[in-house]
Amino acid sequence: MAEIGDAVDLARETYAILTPQPLIPALSQVAPIAVSDQGAKTVGNVMGMPASSALQTLMKQGLVPQMVGTGTVVRQHPAAGTTVPPGTVVQLFLEPSA
Repeated sequence: MAEIGDAVDLARETYAILTPQPLIPALSQVAPIAVSDQGAKTVGNVMGMPASSALQTLMKQGLVPQMVGTGTVVRQHPAAGTTVPPGTVVQLFLEPSA
């Protein structure tokens, strides 16, 4: 379990370094993903989760979360259920919790 904690700490440090983008890029600007059946992962549904829970969920799946904003996940790309290669970046768009 220490590995997950270390990964979460690293993700938080990385997030703190990055300045959230004020504009959300159009999904058409996101590079397409080449999918291979070998070692393929299915993107989990992290919609509505706080950032820390979403980070843990995706990292456990062997994916790389990239957060834009703070708070709760309101959109993700690729969408939940999409099959992707391990190490794929999953963009998480967050808004402050109510």
